[in-house]
Amino acid sequence: MNIWSWSVDDWNATFQTLTIIFIAGTVLTSLGALFTGRRVSKRQAQQLADANAEAAKANKGVAETGFELAKAKEGTAQAVKETARLTVEAEEAKKERAETDKQIAIAKADAAKAKEGIANAEARSQEASAEVSRLHVTVANAETRRLEAERALAEVQKRVKDRHLTSEQRNQLVQFLKANRGGFVQMKTTVGDREAFDFAEELVQAIAEAKETGWQPKCCDRERLPLNLSGIVIWVRAGGKGPPLRPRTRVYLRTNRFGCEDRA
Repeated sequence: MNIWSWSVDDWNATFQTLTIIFIAGTVLTSLGALFTGRRVSKRQAQQLADANAEAAKANKGVAETGFELAKAKEGTAQAVKETARLTVEAEEAKKERAETDKQIAIAKADAAKAKEGIANAEARSQEASAEVSRLHVTVANAETRRLEAERALAEVQKRVKDRHLTSEQRNQLVQFLKANRGGFVQMKTTVGDREAFDFAEELVQAIAEAKETGWQPKCCDRERLPLNLSGIVIWVRAGGKGPPLRPRTRVYLRTNRFGCEDRA
């Protein structure tokens, strides 16, 4: 398992588990020390009781027989010696008990520190949760900006896409021209604008189908246009009497979305 790939939540769970293990180990060590101390104390008490019993037996022997006074004295000396030994062992047991109490105090202090560490870990966990929530909001905002950028890019791509007459637009244009007496139509495109030139060619081919109603298209002169014009410029001149052609043609092209910008 690669610990360097762990997330913050994995590290948090690991530290909490280790903290609980350390606390449990400390408590078990303290309980073991207390248990063994009691066993030692019981053993020493039993030994002391045995020594007292032996001393009592020795005293009883002295009372029962004066002939064995020397032996009784020797037994008494032995009892005194054993008592001294037991006293020394008792003192050592006291020292061991004091050490055990000290270890228990240290274990309690460690447990208190462990509780404090758990509290700090919980606080850090809450801070990490807040940070994760903030990052979720940041990601959501970034996703929203990404979608907006994609929509803007799609709009740009749609605008820069080459213009072409659909079959429906071509038929509508031809029908409009045949329904209105026309005149001379001249188109000019910006020098080097291939898209404008190709689109003007499509318009000319459509207008040419309405020659019987007087429409005469001409295309395409490539020249430098005025600074306020670019792409395709269309001039419409009436060939005879009748209502003005330019306003009606301009309104038709703009209404049916032929990709032409209205310039008066």
